[in-house]
Amino acid sequence: MLQGKNYSDYKGCPLNIKILTSILGTRNGTVTSLFLKNLISENIIKRVGGYTPGIKSYHYALANKPENYLSITGNPQFTKITDKIITKRNSTCAVKTKDLKIYKKFIQRITLDIKENENLSETVSRNYNIQSHINSKYEFYSTIDTSPMMMTFEEKPLEHLVRKASGKSKNKQFVSKYAAIERIKNANAIALQAIVDGDWYVHRINNKSRVYTNLTNLKREFRKLLRYDGKPLIELDIRNSQPLIASILIKNYWAGKGITMPEDVTQYQKDCEAGIFYDYFMKLNNVEVENRSEFKVQLFAEVFFSRVSKRNTILKTQFIEKYPSAYEAICYIKGGMGSVHYNKFAIQLQCKEASIIFDDTNMSLLNDGMPAFNIFDSILCLHENKEIATERLMQAFAVYGLSPTINYKNH
Repeated sequence: MLQGKNYSDYKGCPLNIKILTSILGTRNGTVTSLFLKNLISENIIKRVGGYTPGIKSYHYALANKPENYLSITGNPQFTKITDKIITKRNSTCAVKTKDLKIYKKFIQRITLDIKENENLSETVSRNYNIQSHINSKYEFYSTIDTSPMMMTFEEKPLEHLVRKASGKSKNKQFVSKYAAIERIKNANAIALQAIVDGDWYVHRINNKSRVYTNLTNLKREFRKLLRYDGKPLIELDIRNSQPLIASILIKNYWAGKGITMPEDVTQYQKDCEAGIFYDYFMKLNNVEVENRSEFKVQLFAEVFFSRVSKRNTILKTQFIEKYPSAYEAICYIKGGMGSVHYNKFAIQLQCKEASIIFDDTNMSLLNDGMPAFNIFDSILCLHENKEIATERLMQAFAVYGLSPTINYKNH
């Protein structure tokens, strides 16, 4: 039952992309949209009804059979779900495989290096510049049609509300930028509190998928606070990791045809290995270095994760001109023109990433007693194990004929 109604009668709740972006703390609306698409593809939620610009947001509801829904983490400030219900639901998601049990045993020894007598809200403010992550031109508002799945916005009597120059709409309630910042601060403080309390989770949908932990949900700005037995960690970050791993799928496609590997596919791999894949397109589009992260998300969304269609964006056209054979392989794996299963490429990419980074590298280190923690396509380890971790990582990629460039980030 939802609000006294049967599920079949439930029309879903409205989720506005800009509002959801501020709540989740994602960098932009594109990332938030991909987040929703992933939830839909995993059969966790479904879209209900239509969308009217400036008037009505898309509505979403839980899918009838959300088989891959893993757990609920309740926030007392925003939800009425009782602790007993949450505990009961999460108890069905206990770590089951040997590898994940080993992983959880190690990760539970991680602590935070925070200032004495400093509350976590202050820690967030000191380490994470929230202001810089909120575009001053954003328009924060809540729809009149509130929902039990979303918090009720607390309006602040501040003089500066963030609005578009075009003016207000009758169907919108504007929310102060201050309120948005406070929500982001609270969300990060909660993530840090879970680590302080030792409330760790290690989830994997299946034995090929990514592994999700408190660390994968932690903002990178807070990684410098992590300590293992009191020691700081170093991060092994692979340059152009996602497009590099994608080259495995692309090469497999052409290898299956039994012909010589196309020159542009070979060049694509070399560019990724050298760590200059994104640089080429950034220079082509006059993108500043400080906007690199947002640009990477945009390029991946338009080229690798979008539905195959006749409509080509500027970035997609540039990619096709540079790597035509690579794009042909990507489109084939997605299912071709108009396929509703175009997320196949993203799924295969994540599975291959998990195999190389988590199964082959991370678990190899843990099984030898060396602490190592996977954050999707990078690994955190102790400084004393840096060289051997690098060797294992290079060996895992060498199996596929790849030689990545690795950056080291001291935390």
